[in-house]
Amino acid sequence: MHFQGTVFSQELLILLITTISVSLITFMLGVLITRWWAIKKGWNDSYKSSIFLNSFWLIINILFSIMLISVTFSFFIATFCAFIINLFIGALITSKIYEKKYKPSLIFILSILFVLLIIYFIVYLILIVILAIIILGI
Repeated sequence: MHFQGTVFSQELLILLITTISVSLITFMLGVLITRWWAIKKGWNDSYKSSIFLNSFWLIINILFSIMLISVTFSFFIATFCAFIINLFIGALITSKIYEKKYKPSLIFILSILFVLLIIYFIVYLILIVILAIIILGI
């Protein structure tokens, strides 16, 4: 019985560490993608705006990962909830940062978050495969 609790705790810890690591990697890529997309649209091209917006997304991703993964043990539920919050609140923040209306900001954020979500899942799968190889000793 005690062994099952230990295994569950180790799996939860690995899942949380993986999710936080992937969030940090996505944050770094997100700063570059957000800045590039802002330049492409003719908006503010400073790193400061991009870092501020992606920092908000990073905090939300990590908070939801810690709260929901430990309760539901589901990476997908945490990611989906964080995506929805990042989308709508991120559009508000973007409209203030870039001094644009809400609808163009929402479209801007939706495009970036969609790209980042794909990157997030790819990096997550790569990291899980690496961890599996390390743990299994292949």
